[in-house]
Amino acid sequence: MGNRYARFLFGLFAALFAVCVVVQFYLAGMALFADEGGWSPHANFAKMFEYLPLLMFILSFIGKIGGRLRWLSLGMFVLFIFQHLTVRVFNDTWVVASLHPVSGLLIAWASIHVAWKVREWLVLSGK
Repeated sequence: MGNRYARFLFGLFAALFAVCVVVQFYLAGMALFADEGGWSPHANFAKMFEYLPLLMFILSFIGKIGGRLRWLSLGMFVLFIFQHLTVRVFNDTWVVASLHPVSGLLIAWASIHVAWKVREWLVLSGK
């Protein structure tokens, strides 16, 4: 796989991940305000895209993408793991569990930042 295609996939996954994070916030809002206790769509949807940042991290080596973009993709994956921990492991410890939405905001910021930085990679030109 050439650098060009790896960068294209990295950009595609970054854009897809950012959109999924926004949808995830919407699903959380629905569960909170419309259907209390209806958290399963929020939880299940997360499972559909949770590995995209890890794939982006791997693609960063293939596409020779270094610096902040590489480490933000790994950071998003680590924060996603923390999201699972706040719900499954620390759900009885309110101080840690309360960090779930804060971590979500960090993921949202990072995903939008990365997607914005690589937006031109989504155009496969002859360059």
